[in-house]
Amino acid sequence: MTFSIFNSYDYKNKSFALAALDKLSTPCRLAFGGKKVYVLSQTSKETSTSARVAAVFFSVLIFPIAVISISSLVIKAATLPWIWQKKNVKNQSKQAEEMIKQFNATGTYDKAIEILMKSPEIGKNPDVYKNFSNIVKTKINENCSFEDICEALPFFESVDAMELVNQAVEVRLSNDYQNNRNFTTANSIANFIQKASEKNSFNVNTFYRKLFTNALRLNTNDDLMLKAIKMDIADPLIEIFLKNNNSNSSKPILTHREVKVLLFILIKDFNLFKIFDTPEEMKKVSEIVQNIRSMNQKRFELLGQLKELTGENSKYSQENWPSIRPEFTKFQAYLGQLADDTNDEKEKKYLLSLQELFDHMIEFVNSFSDKLSLEELKAFEERIKNSAAEHAENTSVPITDIASDDFLLALHHRKMKYIADFSEEMKIFLLDNHVQLNEKLEKAS
Repeated sequence: MTFSIFNSYDYKNKSFALAALDKLSTPCRLAFGGKKVYVLSQTSKETSTSARVAAVFFSVLIFPIAVISISSLVIKAATLPWIWQKKNVKNQSKQAEEMIKQFNATGTYDKAIEILMKSPEIGKNPDVYKNFSNIVKTKINENCSFEDICEALPFFESVDAMELVNQAVEVRLSNDYQNNRNFTTANSIANFIQKASEKNSFNVNTFYRKLFTNALRLNTNDDLMLKAIKMDIADPLIEIFLKNNNSNSSKPILTHREVKVLLFILIKDFNLFKIFDTPEEMKKVSEIVQNIRSMNQKRFELLGQLKELTGENSKYSQENWPSIRPEFTKFQAYLGQLADDTNDEKEKKYLLSLQELFDHMIEFVNSFSDKLSLEELKAFEERIKNSAAEHAENTSVPITDIASDDFLLALHHRKMKYIADFSEEMKIFLLDNHVQLNEKLEKAS
């Protein structure tokens, strides 16, 4: 039998509102063994009082609580992953805070890299980013290798990464110049740029333009030799830049000449533009620069080896002269090579006289082991003095670092000045060590 709870049930004539309530109260039928129990405003006369009370109790109290409980469980089940995620984020935040504190406490490059490798996400923290930038700049100023800088680049924005790469090139060139080294070349810089761009994904062509107008800029207060080194490096780098630019574009953005014009407009050194824009002149500059840098590298290596052989832990003696002599012989041969390469007669005479001077000095030292008389040793000394006097006659111009409006001539004078300085260092080293040895031999005899 179909009935409702409170009033006579009229299924056909009930209102829309009561029909809607019927639908909502459908779950109540379960309390009556499957009987149709409808809205609370209607009932059958035969329904007992206890049944009515039970229906009201179920509908008003039990049913809403059940619905709320079930809804709560459903919501909780649905939000459980989010709750766990929130908890994990909170734990990760605590770990990140600890890593940030640990990072800010360190001032070493290697430790900073190690921390960022483990927790790269902390690199986005403003304080960490700034501190790491300062650490890398300090490392660059210590003249670290290009490879070390590449390790740090993935943690920087492209603009900042390019700035650091530019700074690394600038510091390296300055250090090479100040210490007469020959480590940095156009190829080494090009390889560095390529590796750096792979680590950070910055635009290579954009960086080359930055490099030409920053690290390779010819400043008016730059020394002559530093300008020449920058020119020698910039020339092949422009070729590399244009080659890359042309391969990535159907229409080149800039021609070779346009790049050079742009470069010199930005650096405002028009006196050198003619040389830089003329392949024949630039080739001469490159030859002199490479010659000077090669010689300075030999100078650095050779004197370093000699000082090691005569240092506190290796007292000079007759026995170790055979190990030192080949180094002097190498330099002597190098002077002969320079003399053969030059077409300037005065310069050739200067280099040959210098080579002869070293020949006499080596002969002088060799004589120590021949047990010659004091008179014979003095004769050797006299020959050295005469050779030195002859050499001095040819050094009036070449050993002077002449300032000239002619860049190539000034650079050539600088080359001869380097040779003279190098020779003087070698001569002093040789005579200081071996005259002292001669005195010891005289006392011993």
